Amino acid sequence: MLKKIMDGEHFFWKGGKEFLIDINNKILIENFPYNDDLNFYSLEKSKEPNKSPIRESFLGVDGEYYSFINFDKEFKFWFENTLLKDLSKANLEKHSFDKIVYWKEPDGWINSSKNKFINQNYAYLKLKLEELKNPKTDYFVSSNGLNQFIFESSEYEMYFNNCNESKDWIYPVKSIVINPKNKADFKQDHFEFLRTEEGYKLISVSSAKDNLK
Repeated sequence: MLKKIMDGEHFFWKGGKEFLIDINNKILIENFPYNDDLNFYSLEKSKEPNKSPIRESFLGVDGEYYSFINFDKEFKFWFENTLLKDLSKANLEKHSFDKIVYWKEPDGWINSSKNKFINQNYAYLKLKLEELKNPKTDYFVSSNGLNQFIFESSEYEMYFNNCNESKDWIYPVKSIVINPKNKADFKQDHFEFLRTEEGYKLISVSSAKDNLK
């Protein structure tokens, strides 16, 4: 890998190889492209590539396959097969964090119990999530860390390290962003899901129409 100077203060790396190594600097996988969507705590080894739809497999130098859960694949598989297939109030509550944070003008971010929030906003939630079943709906999924300035209370502590940084390498936040049907409107609907030990949980919502209660 060569260090290329762009100007007096900035540089970038060009060429070289990427490997996956263990804690003893032993090479496990050659030509291993960096991917921050891989859950490195989910390693499984096998003689054949893992067939799970949420895993990625890589051939190791020892001839065996190393597979890892891909957060993006995991979330989309869960979302399509667990949440979207059952948009009942009970299922939404089951797959929601105990508290849901939502944006409301002019108050800003508001904390609500999941039962209260879903009961008050179920019609909106179901309507917007139903839209995602339509292939013509314009939306995308992005990855973030938990915002330490919004999620400050004790129930979120396990999702941050000692420096109050989001532990997104194991507990990422997946955001579904729905673009408006009217392209002249720049506001979007946001649904955020936190990966927890019990699976993905709805944790934050913001509405383009500011119609949350």
